[in-house]
Amino acid sequence: MYNIAYFVLDSGIHLSDGETIGLSATQRLKISHSPGVFPEGETIKIKF
Repeated sequence: MYNIAYFVLDSGIHLSDGETIGLSATQRLKISHSPGVFPEGETIKIKF
């Protein structure tokens, strides 16, 4: 998780709902956006 967070922050990329991200060509982790409970507002979830 640390490596993915570092990659996103360092690259300045925007994660869109439904996209996938991974640290290798075969790794596919789905991104989803949803309302947050804590913290309030929109949150991004990465499904493992």
